[in-house]
This record gives sequence, C-alpha cells and structure tokens, in this order.
Amino acid sequence: MSGYKCTIAKHGKVGEMSSKYGYDRDGSQFNADMEKHRARTEYLWTEFIDFIKSHDATPQEFRALFLRYYEEFIQQ
Repeated sequence: MSGYKCTIAKHGKVGEMSSKYGYDRDGSQFNADMEKHRARTEYLWTEFIDFIKSHDATPQEFRALFLRYYEEFIQQ
C-alpha cells in the first residue's frame, strides 16, 4: 500500500479546491453559471425554431440539413 494521501479533496467536502467553484461556499457562482448556460441554450433553441419556421422548412428538408450538419461537424 502506498503512502500517498490526497490533500486536495477533504473528507466530507465536495469538489476540488483548485476548480473554478472550489471556494464557492454557497454555490452562487455555480448557480449563476448554470442559469447563464440555460438562458443561452433557450435563446439558441428559440432562434433555431424561428429560423426553421420562417423558411417554411419541411421535416424532410430539416432532416437533410441536420444530417449534413451532423456529418460535417459532429461526426469528425
């Protein structure tokens, strides 16, 4: 058995102190970041839906666009 002892994570504590949220005792920074993320995601989703509707894209056209996007950017 090695003599290594983890000194970063403390017993009974959550998270690593060197992380962005390490000293965020009440979780306010984490909650604020999650709210920003949720708001941006909601904004992008609304913009995307509005774009598809404004161009009267059919489900078949949308499917073809999504497949192309998937092949060019996600599947790399």
